[in-house]
Amino acid sequence: VFGLPDTLSKLQARILERIPGKPFSMDNYHSLQKDSICTEESLCQTSIESIAPEYLKIKSRKSNFYKYRTKRDQ
Repeated sequence: VFGLPDTLSKLQARILERIPGKPFSMDNYHSLQKDSICTEESLCQTSIESIAPEYLKIKSRKSNFYKYRTKRDQ
């Protein structure tokens, strides 16, 4: 792995997004131009222990995904 100048990175993205499977695209290129670092104080200090239970809890029949499951089965 080695760094490329911007012009070669763009060229790489334009070429690779045209081959099957799109291993790299202009969208990937643009997303890599931004740092993926949390800068908002309130978001950075959220612990996994406070978020995980919401994701892992058993959903009721009225959950957000239930409507999609029933729609698919019909």
